[in-house]
Amino acid sequence: MLVLVFASACATRKPAEPKPLPPEQAQAFFRGARDPRQFWLTVYESDAGPVVTGGNRLHAERFAHMPFVSSRSSTLPLLEIRGRHPTEYAALLDTSSRGSWVDFDTARAVRATPIAPPLITKHAEHVADPNIGCLSVISTIRLENLRVESALFYVRMVDGPLGPLLRNVPTDRKKERKRAPAPLEASFVLGCDWIKSFAFVQIDYPNRSVAFSSTRSYTPSEDHVIAVLPLREKNGIFAFRGTIDTEPVIFLLDSVGDYELAMARPADPRARRVTVGDLVFRNTDVVPLDEHHLGLPDHPRIGRKLLEHYRVTFDRSQRLVFFERPK
Repeated sequence: MLVLVFASACATRKPAEPKPLPPEQAQAFFRGARDPRQFWLTVYESDAGPVVTGGNRLHAERFAHMPFVSSRSSTLPLLEIRGRHPTEYAALLDTSSRGSWVDFDTARAVRATPIAPPLITKHAEHVADPNIGCLSVISTIRLENLRVESALFYVRMVDGPLGPLLRNVPTDRKKERKRAPAPLEASFVLGCDWIKSFAFVQIDYPNRSVAFSSTRSYTPSEDHVIAVLPLREKNGIFAFRGTIDTEPVIFLLDSVGDYELAMARPADPRARRVTVGDLVFRNTDVVPLDEHHLGLPDHPRIGRKLLEHYRVTFDRSQRLVFFERPK
C-alpha cells in the first residue's frame, strides 16, 4: 500500500512544486483505520471490486438549498459545506466522478477515518490522475441544516490539493465577497455516489444553486419541463442514450466540464445535431477528451456549456432526470 502511495505523482498548491506525501503521515493515517462495522457499514465483493453500503446516511424529510460560491459570472457548481465544526470548505459537485474525494490536509482536519479490513483504494477514473485514494469515513458533513452521517470519501494520498480532480477550472471568489472567502480551491469533490444518497439533487445553473432532498421525490413544473429521461448508469456514473449526427451513443453528463461536447477522437470539431431525449443541440463544439485531461474514453460527455441553460434534477427515487427551463 505504501509503495503505491509514494510511487504516484503528486500535485501541490500553486505555485509550489509537487511534493510526495511524507511516509510518516501516510503510516499514521493507515494506522488509524477502523473496522467498517464500527460505523454500521457493510463491505462486500462485486465484479467491480469492494462495495460499501450503509454510508451517507440521511434523516428523513430534510432539504437544503445552497447557492453557488463560484464567481458570479460562472456556472461552476461550487458549494460550501461543513464538517462537525463551523469551518467551511469548498466542494465541487461533479457528476462525471463515480466517487467522492477529499484532499489529505482537509481529511485530517475533519478527522476522516480509513476503513479496514479491507483497505479500499482506487484511482479517479474520470480524470487523468495517477494518484490513489483511500476510502474513509467522515462522521458528519453538513449542507446548511441537512446532515450526512458516516459520509464516504476517498482521501487523495498526496501532500497538496485535489489537483486534476479540480478540473483546472478557476474557483477563486476572493475579490467578489466582502466576508472572509472560502478556500481558493475546492477541498471536496461530491460525485455520483453522493447524489445517489438523496431522493433528488437539483443543479439550477441559471439561478446558480443546488437543492438536496433527503426523502421527498421531485415534482417538476409542467410549464417548464423540456425533457424527462430515464436515469441510467455506466460504471456507477450517470449516463443517457442519444445521438451525435444520427449515430447512437451513450452520453455521460459532466456538471463541471468547461466545454459543450467532449469525446475521445472527434472526427470533426463541430457536431451538427446532438440529441438526448427531447433535447436537441445544434452546431455543438466538440473537443478531445485529452485536451481537458479527462478519462472514461468509451463515452462522449455533455459538458456544462450545454447544461448551464437548464435546471437539471437527478431524481434517484423515480430513476428519472428532469431538464427544465429556469423559473
